[in-house]
Amino acid sequence: MQFDYSIHYFRAFAIINIVIGHFYFPANVQTYYPWDRLFQGIFYCDSYYFFFISGYLFFYLQSMKNNSVLDFYRKKIQNLFLPFLIISLFFLFLADLIFCLMKYQLNGVHLPKGEYFFTKVIFFLLEGKISGPFWYIPFVMLIFLVSPLFLIMFKDAQKKFTILIIISLFLPFFYSRGELKGYPFFTPMFLAGMAYAKYKEVIFPVICRKIFMSAMIVLIICITSFIEYALLTNLTFEFIHIDSLFYLQKLFVICFSLPIFDKLANSRIGVLDSIAKLSFSIYFLHDFFLAQTNYVIGFFHGYPPLLLLTVALFLNLLMGIATYCICFLLKQALGKYSKNIIGS
Repeated sequence: MQFDYSIHYFRAFAIINIVIGHFYFPANVQTYYPWDRLFQGIFYCDSYYFFFISGYLFFYLQSMKNNSVLDFYRKKIQNLFLPFLIISLFFLFLADLIFCLMKYQLNGVHLPKGEYFFTKVIFFLLEGKISGPFWYIPFVMLIFLVSPLFLIMFKDAQKKFTILIIISLFLPFFYSRGELKGYPFFTPMFLAGMAYAKYKEVIFPVICRKIFMSAMIVLIICITSFIEYALLTNLTFEFIHIDSLFYLQKLFVICFSLPIFDKLANSRIGVLDSIAKLSFSIYFLHDFFLAQTNYVIGFFHGYPPLLLLTVALFLNLLMGIATYCICFLLKQALGKYSKNIIGS
């Protein structure tokens, strides 16, 4: 089976965008006009990329390797849920220890407090509430649980299921990411990834011909979201029409990016290859390290917003690079166990 470097490099692109989207900024930088509007207009809802990649790789690998359903479940538990559990419990223990010794809440970790502590810990794990980005793991694990049914439907009722996927692509226009736990909002992108893997020979030439149109749509949506937030500053991201804009944006970013990464697939780009291989460990650890920028930014309290913005950007970039380096070193140190402990 040929290794798909185009999706591999796209995975690197996805995790870079997700990390940037989780950069930490102090309150007076977040509201610094027009920075926050512009920043969120580009990087909001980048988790969509991971859903597309997950759907693509699920269909691509299962159809090529013809693995059993039990083997598929075993790998997802070992390589995704187990690292999530280990890292969640480690951060929880670390945050609880620091809170008990110093009465200080560790940035980047949400610590259950009060009565029924252990019950709350289980709830936090099931909901992915230990750290901000952790919501994705329990969410996608439930999709993986039912995904073999999608595969069966593709084989036994291909035409009907393809029509169902096309219909599902319109669901995010009627549901925001906060409704029904977000499943109508994110699952269609997983199904789109499956459909792309199935019909790549048909879809890919089309998106190559429409690459300029995709780029223009992405640009228009960025400008539209920026103007809307600039004029209506009390809007929240939970409104359906706002979420729909970003859904369209990510869909066309994918259409724009895939032909580019397909061209790059003929070259071996070490940095992209390394980031892609470490993508899940970076996903698990990045928010914890980025959150620590708040400690340093605190020393600049009272400085002008523009200076704070510059300092915050520099610190976030530094922490992002540090996260990559730590993940790389952990992978080397843990050897063959790294995938089960840190996800890479």
